[in-house]
Amino acid sequence: MCGCLVRVFGLDVGALTGLFRQHMVVKGQNRDTAWFAMTDKDWQIVKPAYLNWLSPDNFDSGGTQRRRLEQLYHYPPADDPMTPAGG
Repeated sequence: MCGCLVRVFGLDVGALTGLFRQHMVVKGQNRDTAWFAMTDKDWQIVKPAYLNWLSPDNFDSGGTQRRRLEQLYHYPPADDPMTPAGG
């Protein structure tokens, strides 16, 4: 799988739905396709972090981000019944 933003986001949020192995051929190479999903409840949790991450204040004058997305939110919330005991 690629190291793209969607992959990072999906794995951080725990939203990986499925992986189609050798789904297509690109430039003569097999390529996997990862599928991600999110509920409206998930979005409400991560939305503030995304807005802060994309804010112009999060970039210096050279366009480099100051804080990574992973630093701006914690998922799942502590009171999530699907969170394993101990975090």
